[in-house]
Amino acid sequence: MVIMKKSLALLLGGLLLAGECGAEQTEAAVQKLPLYEYGIVGLAATIPHYRGSDEYETYAFPLPYFVYRGEIIKADREGIRGIFWKYKQFETDISLSGNPPAENDKAREGMPDLDAIGEIGPALNYYFYRYGERDVLFLQANLRGAFALDFDGGLNVAHEGYVSDFSVIYRDSELFKEQSIRFHVSGGFQFADADL
Repeated sequence: MVIMKKSLALLLGGLLLAGECGAEQTEAAVQKLPLYEYGIVGLAATIPHYRGSDEYETYAFPLPYFVYRGEIIKADREGIRGIFWKYKQFETDISLSGNPPAENDKAREGMPDLDAIGEIGPALNYYFYRYGERDVLFLQANLRGAFALDFDGGLNVAHEGYVSDFSVIYRDSELFKEQSIRFHVSGGFQFADADL
């Protein structure tokens, strides 16, 4: 527990220092990226059957991708975002999340299958450090409405409740630039209302 408290204190101290150092960076020093890009990407993800589940499902498949770097709407590796308001280190956007349907879960034997869940809502980002779009350290707070998506006999949508996340996120695409590896680390807390 003492190690955890010391680690948290070091992390918070580092975030404050990064915010001060990052404020000195200028956009002029950042490499200009094209307005759009497209291609094919291979995706693989291991996702829990539902939040709190100890059973996971692995998905792997190729997908076409499209990157668009407009002034208000952006679509990139971080998802589709609408940046509606910016002020100094603050920025708002749209937060999306969800889970695929859960079937054949041993802990839920005898219970009905779980529908897919889709979540959408506003997010507020505070940037401690920003060097263009590819090297950032920020705090994200969001509130999303969660909806069950049932595809049996058509699309049925039912509101299930609300989810809120508070995360510290660090991304760096320049760290392993020669290997085309993108570094991303995040940690945070998630809260949900009693309906979820």
